[in-house]
Amino acid sequence: MEATETYPTTRRVLMTADTLGGVWTYAMELIRSLEPHHVEVALVARGREPNREQREEANALRNCELYTLPQKLEWMDDPWHDVEEAQDALRRLVDDVTPDVLHFNDYGAAVAGWELPVVLTAHSCVYSWFQAVKGGLPSQEWQPYRNCVRQALENATVVTAPTKEMLRGLAVYDADVQDARVFANGRSSTAFVRNAQKQPLILAAGRVWDEAKNLSVLHPAGRKLSWPIYVAGETEHPSYPEQREPQTALRCLGNLGPLQMRQVLAAASIFAHPARYEPFGLAPLEAALAGCALVLGDIPSLHEVWGDAALYVPCDAPEAWCLTLRQLIYDAPRRAEMARRAQARARRYSAEAFGEAYASLYAEFPSRESTHEKASATTFSRAPFVPSPFQPPFG
Repeated sequence: MEATETYPTTRRVLMTADTLGGVWTYAMELIRSLEPHHVEVALVARGREPNREQREEANALRNCELYTLPQKLEWMDDPWHDVEEAQDALRRLVDDVTPDVLHFNDYGAAVAGWELPVVLTAHSCVYSWFQAVKGGLPSQEWQPYRNCVRQALENATVVTAPTKEMLRGLAVYDADVQDARVFANGRSSTAFVRNAQKQPLILAAGRVWDEAKNLSVLHPAGRKLSWPIYVAGETEHPSYPEQREPQTALRCLGNLGPLQMRQVLAAASIFAHPARYEPFGLAPLEAALAGCALVLGDIPSLHEVWGDAALYVPCDAPEAWCLTLRQLIYDAPRRAEMARRAQARARRYSAEAFGEAYASLYAEFPSRESTHEKASATTFSRAPFVPSPFQPPFG
């Protein structure tokens, strides 16, 4: 493939992605969408060893090399020895891979000082989770985590987040962030087929143990509605396997692979997502691309992403969820209209725009190739800057 005029230099990015949730999907889609822009990625799987499907998915990407560092992440139980161990391993890996840019999708990786430019994507965080789910800040025992995130935010050359609302949430850390930008997530529409013969079923998705997903609010609807409610997602907490939530009224499908998830989405008529906390929400995006009508938690980030293309229900109102879902079940024209709106809105979040945004960001930094031509004996270091108080864009 010949280089384009826009991106004449092949860029090499070292990227981290945990294997436990939506960040993995984010990374796979981003790496795939970066290939036309001549970006090669050394992907470091974090949190636990990737499963067979994840390895196959990563190895199928032509511009990706897969590495694994399965140590605990900063939000897990007693992680700090693992965080330090992973930082040392990352340094060795950076020396071997010689990337132009580091793109970290976890805070622990960005805590260490790096001479290369660092893009840090804030997918979520414990403090904004607590504010949304618990209505306050976590206990003092989380102070080391807060210090970790704050240092990571201040070390990053650019902090990205998928919504303005997520950027606002980072203000709790009082960090002097150099540069903060909103980069919406994206998904390829070609992977999701809108099935003309939708089935009479409702789908929800998310980690069952995560209070932020708020799936328990659907229990009354699961008992009362004529359509079944299926839930796709992990039932075991990675740190506390015994911590499960009983799903007596919902039909748990467990953790589905990408192909299985697409098949279920193609069959579902309605996608219910009662999240109390959702910095972006890849699952609703996938559901919209598959032609589902969206019923979402009434929170600012989901309004930001979906506008009038979804119905919104208060997170603490199980009867309202039951009523709204029942109305969609029995009003086929409205259900079809909401599905049409959602699919149209979803096209804003294309894989092409996703890849273009990050390729343009990476291109802002000199490549090792170009810096080598200027001074082969020097190590790349970021351009000097004057830190300014964190002021996320609200416009």
